[in-house]
Amino acid sequence: MKVFEGRYYRGKWKEVELETKVLNGKTFARIKDKDNNNYNYGKIQPIFPSSPGYLVRDWQERDLDTNTQQLNLDLTKDFKTWRVEHNLQYGSSYNTTMKRMVNRAGYDATDVQWWAERTLGTKTEYLPKLREVPETCENTSSWNAFLCPRVDPEFSYLLPIKTTGKSVYLFDNVVITDYLSFDLGYRYDNIHYQPKYKHGITPKLPDDIVKGLFIPLKGSPSTEEVKKNVQQNIDYIAKQNKKYKAHSYSFVSTIDPTSFLRLQLKYSKGFRTPTSDEMYFTFKHPDFTILPNTDLKPEIAKTKEIAFTLHNDDWGFISTSLFKTNYKNFIDLIFKEQRDFKVGPGGGSTLPFSSLSKYK
Repeated sequence: MKVFEGRYYRGKWKEVELETKVLNGKTFARIKDKDNNNYNYGKIQPIFPSSPGYLVRDWQERDLDTNTQQLNLDLTKDFKTWRVEHNLQYGSSYNTTMKRMVNRAGYDATDVQWWAERTLGTKTEYLPKLREVPETCENTSSWNAFLCPRVDPEFSYLLPIKTTGKSVYLFDNVVITDYLSFDLGYRYDNIHYQPKYKHGITPKLPDDIVKGLFIPLKGSPSTEEVKKNVQQNIDYIAKQNKKYKAHSYSFVSTIDPTSFLRLQLKYSKGFRTPTSDEMYFTFKHPDFTILPNTDLKPEIAKTKEIAFTLHNDDWGFISTSLFKTNYKNFIDLIFKEQRDFKVGPGGGSTLPFSSLSKYK
């Protein structure tokens, strides 16, 4: 084949030969461009665009999988006791939920053009003897998203959590007269959280978050001691099985003094368990970081309410109410401390979920 060989500002067409070389199992060809006097390459140079011939694509993806199985049994019964009417609703529920998160990240190349390099080339090794060896993604000092795409190890901000919930409930609408009725409700919940972590299989939590979190890291630890402490803290979180049991109830008194006015007095006690996210979730960010808290208590809410309703068959109804809710062990994010993480040059505020003793 003919190429244009240049020397300073002059050049000429020249017939050249190709030499082939096998690199990493692939055969590549190049123009023989060797001067017999000085054994230097460089008289023949390709003219390519200045770009590397591809676009770098940094990618991230997150899978949040929730698998729920639920069985409900709901029954109703209408009956009378003397002149009192009852509309009874009762039943039970059983459910299991498996929740897991997987984060993946990496980089590769897209929109690859014809002039993009197809090989990393060779490099010279001096030990144990002088030799020329092919460069690979493992031993190269260069960075090439096209030839050496990367997928980082999977990680997660949430250990796989299995939640088992059992409940029974009873509700009765008691009608005394046309002017007076009561609603009585009761519910019992039993909820169990079980982390399902398998070392080496389950994606890990970020090291910087969990190291020293529950099991302290003393002194100036070595790299191996840090790795051991990280695993100890992950194992500690994975062993935090939590069970919650609670009774909830409600009472509503309904009075209809006239055909267009309804007055209701309500009192209820509610119960909410901490969610798996609030107890086990970790999140790492340069601006803020969320830490897990497996010591959360169930949130209790007691509500008092009075409601007035004006109603008419022709124009509809207008309702207004006044209520007050007192919370015990209210679950919310709180600021804990300032800490530096490797995710950025600045510090990030750590924000764990916490149970506040009283909240209104």
